[in-house]
Formats: sequence, structure tokens, C-alpha cells
Amino acid sequence: MSNIDWAMIALYFLLMIGIGVYSAFRVKDSDDFAVAGNKIIWPVLFATLSASFLGGGSSMGRAGQTFNDGYVFLFAASGFTIQTFLTGWLIAPKLKRYPGAQTLGDIMEVHYGGFARLLSAVLSLVFCIGILGAQALAIGTIFQAILGISITAGILIGMCIVMVYSVAGGMWAVIQTDVIQFIPPYSRGR
Repeated sequence: MSNIDWAMIALYFLLMIGIGVYSAFRVKDSDDFAVAGNKIIWPVLFATLSASFLGGGSSMGRAGQTFNDGYVFLFAASGFTIQTFLTGWLIAPKLKRYPGAQTLGDIMEVHYGGFARLLSAVLSLVFCIGILGAQALAIGTIFQAILGISITAGILIGMCIVMVYSVAGGMWAVIQTDVIQFIPPYSRGR
């Protein structure tokens, strides 16, 4: 890799951390930190969800699985897209009825009590640990390929960067970095 490549990689990660630090100044309360003050417009929400959902597993993994299993898997995998659309159309608008809610557990507690909130938290944690593990492995593999370091070292470096901007700026930072990552490389001058 050339010095320009290294400089661009360093600039990219400095930008991600910079967004986190900048976003920290926007965070005034727990609503700003946890749900970006409930002020996210739908195009930004679309970009952040797309950046989160459209990774290697959804593109290369599904393409490979469709190649192996045929159109049956293609139609089965479309269920995720359909359920996401239906959730956004039918359920998301109803969440405005819970103005102080920051998590699914907050909503569950309103209807089913404290145990439902705790159960929601535990199940969400288990689900997110799996996703986080896959993302950590992906970032470690990328750092291994780029820097020639071990996957473990790559995971530690990458996750430290993600933790810095996430903890500094909360959901504001996460959404902004997702939007930047959603922008296709060819639209950035490549």
C-alpha cells in the first residue's frame, strides 16, 4: 500500500472519532444520547439502517447461499425485507405513543410490568452479542488484511475506535458515521 492509502485510512478513522467528539456536544440529555433526541428524519434513518443491515452477510452471504440453494433461499431471505418494511409502516408510527421510551423494554414495561422489561433487556443483549461478535470478527479480519496484524489485535483496535465514537456521541455519532459509511465509494470520487 502507498503512503496515500495509509493516509486515507488514518483520515477515515480520525473522521469517525471526530464525529463522535463533535456529536458529544449535541448530547444534552439521555434522549439525545440514546435515541438522537427523536429528531431523525426518514432519509437519514433509511441510510443508517441500510448501512447497518447491508453488510457482507447480506450481500455476499445471501448471494452465495442463493447460488447454493437456488431461488428458494432468495425468496426465504426476502422475508427480512418484508418484515422490516411492515415494521416501519405498521409499528414504528405507533411508538410515538411512548414519549419517554428509549428502549423496547421501556415499552414492554408499560404493558406487561417490570419482569417483561428485564426479559426484553436480556433477550436484546443476547441478540446484540451475536451481532457484535460478527461485526468484531469482520473488522478484525479487515485490519488483518490491511495492516498484516493478528485478527485479535485488529478486533481490539477496531472495536476501540467504534467504542470511542459511540460512547462519546451516542446515537447521534452512530447515525452520522453510518450515513457516511452508507455513501457508496463510487460517489466519493473513486
